[in-house]
Amino acid sequence: MIANDTATEPDVVILPGGRCTTARGEELVGARAPGSGTWDAEGPDGTLLLSGLYTVDSATPGRLLAALPPLAVIEASVGACPVSRTTFEEITREEPGQQILLDRALDLMLITALRAWFTRPGAQVPAWYRAHSDPVVGPALRMLQANPAHP
Repeated sequence: MIANDTATEPDVVILPGGRCTTARGEELVGARAPGSGTWDAEGPDGTLLLSGLYTVDSATPGRLLAALPPLAVIEASVGACPVSRTTFEEITREEPGQQILLDRALDLMLITALRAWFTRPGAQVPAWYRAHSDPVVGPALRMLQANPAHP
């Protein structure tokens, strides 16, 4: 369940497949959340929920997931949201290009959250992540990633 404030009791539960119920488990007839996209509670105090799913085949996500706890919370006070209000407004418009906007907004928010997580005080940062900041190893890694076939 997701709420817009810790003091707010959630009133809609979004289940797998987009099925929706009340917090007590009663089926909400006709209410369905998109599998990937936006869920916009109406009104000035509503909350816009973005949902998405990453599927990848390389080893990097496995290393990344192993470095994170099951739940990583990034407080809003850590920094400003990297997505502008205008972008959020565009995301809610069901028009051509909406999915591309959603995908890029989720990418940007994920990258920002991961940076905040790994740079927080006392963070146990994996060596492969720290290597990207190294003045010698970092540029070499970027060259390898940009053109892995080049000797």
